[in-house]
Order: sequence, then C-alpha cells, then structure tokens
Amino acid sequence: AAVIAAHTTIHGLYFGRWHPSPLGGYFLFAPLNEDGLVPRWMDRHCGHDAPRRLCDLRSSLPRDSQLLLWGGEEVSPLYQHINGRISQPELWVWADMVSMAAVGSLKEEPAAFAANAYRATIEQLVHYQVLDDDCPEACRNMRMFEWRPSLMQPVLNSRQLMGELPERQIRTVTSASATLGLLLLMPLIVWAFRRRDTLALSMLLTIAVSLLANAAAAGALSDVHDRYQSRLVWLAPFAALLLVARWQSQKTLVSANSADNLVPASHTS
Repeated sequence: AAVIAAHTTIHGLYFGRWHPSPLGGYFLFAPLNEDGLVPRWMDRHCGHDAPRRLCDLRSSLPRDSQLLLWGGEEVSPLYQHINGRISQPELWVWADMVSMAAVGSLKEEPAAFAANAYRATIEQLVHYQVLDDDCPEACRNMRMFEWRPSLMQPVLNSRQLMGELPERQIRTVTSASATLGLLLLMPLIVWAFRRRDTLALSMLLTIAVSLLANAAAAGALSDVHDRYQSRLVWLAPFAALLLVARWQSQKTLVSANSADNLVPASHTS
C-alpha cells in the first residue's frame, strides 16, 4: 500500500496522472499485440469506436513486443509518439489510446488472455539466468546521461559495457544454485510442515507465492525474460541455506540439552 501510494503521488505531482502506473497500458498493449488479441480487437473496432490515429498505424505495428516498445522510430511507429514524448501532452493521448485497445481486447477475449497468461507464467518460472541485459550489444542508452553527463565515461568504460564480464562462469554458478534451490523448495515445505516449524513454513510459502506471482506479473503482463525472475529466484537457495543452519542449530541445542539431562543432579551444581 505504501509503494502504490508513493508511485501514485509522484506520478500525480509530476505528470498530473494519478495512477500507480500511467504507462502500464502501453506495456500491456505490447504483449497483447504480440499474442494477437489487440490486432483482432482492431479488426472489430477500427472504423467504428476505436481511436482512428491508432488504427492508421496497425499495419505497421511490429508483432514482437520488445521491438514495439524499444525498437526505435525506425521499427515501431509508436516510439515517436510515446517514448520520444516523455512528459509531453501527446504522450498521454497515445497512452490512453493504447490502453483503450489493451483493456478492450482483454474484456472481449478473457479466455484467450488466460491461456496465454498461464503459458507465459510457466515459461517465466524456468527462465532466470542473470545478466540478461543485452550488454554490450544493445544497452548503450545515452538518454540517461542528459541528466548526469559526468557519468557517461565511467559507464562506457565499465566491464559490463566493454563486454569483459565472465558471463558464462557467473551464469553457471548462479543458475545451478537457483535450480537446486527451486528443486528443494517443495521438499523443504513438506519437511517444515512435518517438523511443525511455523516460522520456516511461513517463509517458504511466502517465497513460493512470490516466485509464482512475479512470474505471472512479468510473463503474463509483460514478456518472458530471464532478468525478471532472476530478481527473486535467489531467495530459494538462500532460504535453503537458512533452514539448514536453523535446523542444525536446533539439533545441536537438543543434543546439548539431552546431554545435560543425563548428568546426575549432584554434578550439575
């Protein structure tokens, strides 16, 4: 609630859009266009009650959601109207138009969206490699340096943008540990339940629900990318390590107490 309130307040004060995600409709429009829901909605509504300016562009919209969002003016006709018009009135006109198409397609084809969302959620659950950032090939975005030009050279000289990070070795270690943590998650939940360890069980269930919710939000409402799930998947092996330490500590404590109980009362004083 605090995060939603903060986002809504900032967007309202800066842009006059009292919404936690003013451009959420744009990001939802992209995968719905890729899955075919938006094109079918346009076929039904263009020439009637759909935004004419948006309908004029439908034949040139790329079906790949990432190209539509980030392909630049040469690839996506929406780029110049939305990405290139940050904080300008035209941005919100187009944001409202794509939101109308996204919401409309959802209302008219909820079953198709549910099927696509289920598939994307499962796919996102098993995609969690780190360093999924398209660097150095496609991450040299210079726009951010308009506000902090002094950071340009240090960033450009970083190992990440120079392509000098040992990505294969990093991914080998992190992917193996993440996979092991995920495989252990369900057995640990069963073990915690049998031990009646409420604290451990609540933590494991929270992590499991969070991983599933994150996969659904990222895969179903955006697009499947390793970087989305890698932000949370490390919690699974981390929880396993915590519980090994916790249960080993409890075992040691029980053993110590048992040993104390075996000492004659005359010796304990």
